[in-house]
Amino acid sequence: MQDSSLFYILKTFLRKQELKTDFDELEFQLLSHPSYPSLHSVTGVLNHFGIDNLALKVPVDRNILKQLPKTFITLNKKDQFLVATKEGDLISTISHDRRRNKLSADKFLESWRGVVVVTEEDDKILKKTSNSRAHSIVYLVTACIILALFFFQSPTVFQTSHFLFSIIGLAVSLLTVRHELGLNTRMLHKVCSVSETTSCDAVLNSKGATILGWFKLSDGSLVYFLGLVLSWNILLIFQIDDFPIVLLTVLALPITLYSIFYQIFVVKKWCPLCLGIVVILWMQVCTLYFFEDSLITLNVNSISISILLLGFLVAFSFWLFSKPLLMKQVELKTLSIAHNKFKRNYALFNALLSKNEKVETQIPEIHDKEINLGNTYAPIELLIVTNPLCVYCKSAHHDVEGLLRTNHSNFRVLIRFNVSTNDKENLAHKVACRLLELYSTEPQNMVFEALHEVYLDNTDLNVWLSKWGEVNDISFKYVLERQQQWCHNNGINFTPAVLINGREFPKEYERSDIIYFVEDLVEETEINEANPV
Repeated sequence: MQDSSLFYILKTFLRKQELKTDFDELEFQLLSHPSYPSLHSVTGVLNHFGIDNLALKVPVDRNILKQLPKTFITLNKKDQFLVATKEGDLISTISHDRRRNKLSADKFLESWRGVVVVTEEDDKILKKTSNSRAHSIVYLVTACIILALFFFQSPTVFQTSHFLFSIIGLAVSLLTVRHELGLNTRMLHKVCSVSETTSCDAVLNSKGATILGWFKLSDGSLVYFLGLVLSWNILLIFQIDDFPIVLLTVLALPITLYSIFYQIFVVKKWCPLCLGIVVILWMQVCTLYFFEDSLITLNVNSISISILLLGFLVAFSFWLFSKPLLMKQVELKTLSIAHNKFKRNYALFNALLSKNEKVETQIPEIHDKEINLGNTYAPIELLIVTNPLCVYCKSAHHDVEGLLRTNHSNFRVLIRFNVSTNDKENLAHKVACRLLELYSTEPQNMVFEALHEVYLDNTDLNVWLSKWGEVNDISFKYVLERQQQWCHNNGINFTPAVLINGREFPKEYERSDIIYFVEDLVEETEINEANPV
């Protein structure tokens, strides 16, 4: 996976600000931002999550530093991102490599560039809950059940110590597989590259780490320890002799010698994770000291052998099924990031938008009677052609509502109806007329609420009319006639239709994708207005 040091900075900053969000989604949005890993990608992701923020270039002096919020993201003179927190006369910093320092204000100013990202301190928001927490709970509950089943059987010292080392071995094996799949944490990366003589990649990707061209030793260690965990529980529950596990523990020793020999003389690099597994296997051998029975007098029981084989068969089958899914998940995540990064390229979006012919969106004679929401002076005009009976218009209105909530200052939204005006008793006609009337007589927040209820899923428009009333002013029929005529003149014969500054929204994009291009659209609109052709 890509380097996520900037994600660590952003996640740390949000946690310090007590701004809660879905960190899995945060990482995805950051890595797929077209300008990642720049400061613009940070502000773009914060905007995506509806977090009010400012990116500023301020003078580098003590007075300005005092005026900044307690916690902010900044850059030093080496162009490294930092999370800075003011603590009295000291500045505490956290760098991208997780190093923490406390500096005096003067020392901090010496290396400071004066570039900061700040957020509204009172903006405590809660976005989607991350699925990772739910997954962690499932894993924890599963582990507790396995441990409870084991210790409920009153195991001996040997059984307990051997089982616990199996659990630790399983955990290290999972870390090894994560590393192979590219699911590295920064801490895991540090462990694998602690010195010039260590490299997990060199060992795990070597020919000797693969058996028969497809089964890796890392897979084998995971199956081995998982099989032991399962076998221990089954053997204890049915009170079956555990000698096969003793035998297997001894037979595993040649593998450890092979691993050490291969790392020293062939790869000439050490894999800390592999060495961890070797140590655990030897510790399991040491547990034989607590084995209470004589190894000579014990007989190999066919039932115990069968139980052991069953445990390993279940472990092998589980991993044979799970690993391709994990690999596919990693592949899809990488592909999704690349796709999203490509899709969010403003140059591509603008090229497709500019291909569509620009139309005049204003109808002067009814301009003050059409429903206009958002900021009247906003740089981006979003025109949505809709119909109260249109099922597909519901999602379009939900998208528009989301834009107005998160980017109210950047949008002016014009609602235009394309409904039949031949029959005054037509339900769409009656609802549209009433909405226009509400806009002319009631505050905008009430109009927003009425629109929201019209386009709710499974809404009953007759019930809506009972609540909001029938239209009183029949002159709004003229407004609908002019709107329908405008649609006909411009070849808009379907709903919903969305236009951005007079150009039809590209069909290659989802309407919700517009959130990615707000900053660029605002900047380009302001440039065009300042330099008219």
